[in-house]
Amino acid sequence: MEFRIAFLLIFLPSILQIIFGTLALTGKLRIKFKLVSSFNIILHLICIFVSSLVMSNFLSANQEQCGMPLAALMMQGIIFLVILFFIILIQYLFFRKKS
Repeated sequence: MEFRIAFLLIFLPSILQIIFGTLALTGKLRIKFKLVSSFNIILHLICIFVSSLVMSNFLSANQEQCGMPLAALMMQGIIFLVILFFIILIQYLFFRKKS
């Protein structure tokens, strides 16, 4: 259960960027696109930290000595950070090309 929570925490900023970034670019949201993007990047870094704490607490409660799940979680966080940057870039270029 804790791994699912950790995964959802890492995946959440990408979904929020797709939703609120599109709304900001179309003008249906008062917040500017740069602010939405920077907020999601910061949120993603915070979510990586929180999900590592959740996973660490889960592993220590089960007396696990291996740190590989934490390493995998960190790599997953970095991969989703790169995906988040691609989402921001695609949204920005699509809007720029459209207008």
